[in-house]
Amino acid sequence: MSKICIIDYKTGGNIFSVNNSLEYIGAKPIITSDPEEILRADKIIFPGVGSFKVAAEQISKLGIADALKKAREKKIPILGICVGMQIMFEAGTEGSRSEGLGFYKGTVEEFKTTKLKIPHMGWNEVDFSQSNTNPLTKNINNRSSMYFVHSYRVEAEPKLNPEASIATTDYAGKFIAHIWDGGTTWGSQFHMEKSGEAGLEMLRSFIKL
Repeated sequence: MSKICIIDYKTGGNIFSVNNSLEYIGAKPIITSDPEEILRADKIIFPGVGSFKVAAEQISKLGIADALKKAREKKIPILGICVGMQIMFEAGTEGSRSEGLGFYKGTVEEFKTTKLKIPHMGWNEVDFSQSNTNPLTKNINNRSSMYFVHSYRVEAEPKLNPEASIATTDYAGKFIAHIWDGGTTWGSQFHMEKSGEAGLEMLRSFIKL
């Protein structure tokens, strides 16, 4: 059985709900903040909630950022969820500008709206129409509803990541809801572990890679 690591970067967050969802679908993950343990994994899940800045500081302090970069070079499958996805981009602007991992081009910025409620919280449709080759979305219907909780997002600019498969959601403009680099790195702004059967199916597809 694959060794699946859930990254704990010591800020609480949704690691236990992700762990419970994985156990529900038959996986036996381990929760770790040890960079060496992360690099021994067959698959890595990086969940997160809260501040991009705090997450960036913590993964740097704990050596997790370097481990994730090495894991990407080794082509170990990595899945980032919510802030775990945001950290994969170049930078975030929450509080002050913080550097991300730079796996994808783009900056995580606050929603720009005075008409809609922020944080964006609850169920919303995702346009998966440009994700036909993505192994995590092969069994997911287009316009499936997924569960979101976030105040910051990456605006959907396909020209920034022309090599990537991008799924979008529209809330105060289109933003990246899910991204795949065509290789071994995935990110989802929505919480798969809270997105019902569709979210669980995406997790199943990831652990079967």
